[in-house]
Amino acid sequence: NIGGYYGTSNLTSGYFEDFRYLKGHTTYPFERPQTALTAVSGTSLQFATASSIPSSPNGLTLTTPNGTPVVSSFSPPDSPVNYSIYYNGSSSHRFAPATSLTFGTGDFTIEGWFWVEGAYTTYSNLWDTRPGDAGNDANALGLVVKSDKTYIHSSGEIVGNFPSTFYEWNHMVYQRKTIGGTATHQFFRDGILVGSTTTARNFDNHPLYLGKSEFNDYS
Repeated sequence: NIGGYYGTSNLTSGYFEDFRYLKGHTTYPFERPQTALTAVSGTSLQFATASSIPSSPNGLTLTTPNGTPVVSSFSPPDSPVNYSIYYNGSSSHRFAPATSLTFGTGDFTIEGWFWVEGAYTTYSNLWDTRPGDAGNDANALGLVVKSDKTYIHSSGEIVGNFPSTFYEWNHMVYQRKTIGGTATHQFFRDGILVGSTTTARNFDNHPLYLGKSEFNDYS
């Protein structure tokens, strides 16, 4: 019975969306995945899902411009999927520009589980798409964590600006979806909407950095 119980009283008045009823574990909103992720339709890049770092995930060109990111088990384990990619504050990955990473003006989703150590007083990017010759490019974007706030950056703070958390796993999602004909940017942490804007952006063909920005703003 959905919307009530076996009788005709105590019925619900309200809307349901994305309702699921399953054995096992979901990947959101508050726990890390309990099984290795599988790509949903339309996925351009899926990373940090295996016990080793792939050389060319999804056919994309991956390089290590700084340091040596490593696959590290997490202790104490909170999931059977007990591996993560560890960036130590001076290491990073770079994906070369590719059409599959180019969002343009369409809808998109970027999400992941992040454990951030330390309180940063400078700009620390978990991921970033700004190329070095473009500066604070309005056609690029990044996820920034500082000591006092976390936000999405694209030639300025465009969505987010909520308190940072450290030494705990957070599920963070940045997406753009069309709502009532308007391109709407939304940022979620642990399933809760923490920021939204309708700023129009054309995210063009840029590299994707993990663990820093082009400007060495390490995470």
